[in-house]
Amino acid sequence: LSSSVAAEPVPAASATVPDGPARDIRPDGYTVDALPYVESIAGPIIFTAPHSLKLHRGGAEEGERVRIHLRERWSSEVAVKLARACHDHMGFNGSFVVWNPKTAKRKDPSNMDPNYLTATQQPSSPWHHALHHFRQRYEGGALMPIMHVDVHGKKDRKTNLDLDVGLGPMEVLWDMQGVKRLKAHIQERMGDVFRGLDKTFRSRATRRKKEMPFTVRIDPAMNGYWGDNTYQTISHQSVLLGTPSLQLEIPYTMRQELVSNDDLMAKFAAVLFSAYKEVYCTGKIGQPLKQASHRRRQSIANQAQFDEMEKLVPPPLCLGTWQMDNLIQ
Repeated sequence: LSSSVAAEPVPAASATVPDGPARDIRPDGYTVDALPYVESIAGPIIFTAPHSLKLHRGGAEEGERVRIHLRERWSSEVAVKLARACHDHMGFNGSFVVWNPKTAKRKDPSNMDPNYLTATQQPSSPWHHALHHFRQRYEGGALMPIMHVDVHGKKDRKTNLDLDVGLGPMEVLWDMQGVKRLKAHIQERMGDVFRGLDKTFRSRATRRKKEMPFTVRIDPAMNGYWGDNTYQTISHQSVLLGTPSLQLEIPYTMRQELVSNDDLMAKFAAVLFSAYKEVYCTGKIGQPLKQASHRRRQSIANQAQFDEMEKLVPPPLCLGTWQMDNLIQ
């Protein structure tokens, strides 16, 4: 996928680590051979795409059989394109975490599903550590307001092509008035974007030739929250840390259109950025509830294990637009 913005000059094959030394990487500017993922902390909005790779979830240690979660095609491209769009819309690069297709092995049992972790598994997940790195970089939102958008793919439905906006963890652990403002903002603005399209689309879930528009749903069943004392999605983990987070479940046909239609991607991104500016930066998003900090203390079952793992997890990169352009080509 090509970018409409001219690429920046390519520097030497190394990337600067915030508050750390240079790290040798491949000429593409983002690949570190030992790491199956790319973590860049470059701005106060972070995008994640945990299912851009076939992954293991469950296991005997958790009392479940091992299952495979299939790759959600184009989810990482959408996440990186949104992070790239920050540069044009907001004046800063976005942060992101995605699997690296050049180094990540499919169905590697060591690659746990970041969106399906118990409290005991979280200290071993580099994706969970990335959520900490992001908060630490911006002092938990004290330096700048912070926002997390978790990008997922879902199958087309027979009767609709809804974008599901999941705010389940925030509905439980956040000021409800702030959640209502965020819901209303995204429903109105994203609805306007979809209604403004001059085309309709055929769902892959039906053989009928009937086409339908893209639509948005703000109270979906897949809302990012499964309950207490169970597996936690990555958006749930973020909220427990005190970072406001939303989960996007994007149907296949919509993902396909987003990665091929620059105008739609720009308008889609603009809705999220307007939510950041008008709801987050104005303080209208509110604060986490008091019990959120208590639940956070409970969610890390072994703080010592987490601290030891943090010593082994490499610090994040801070990537520019040319590296992001390379990643989504």
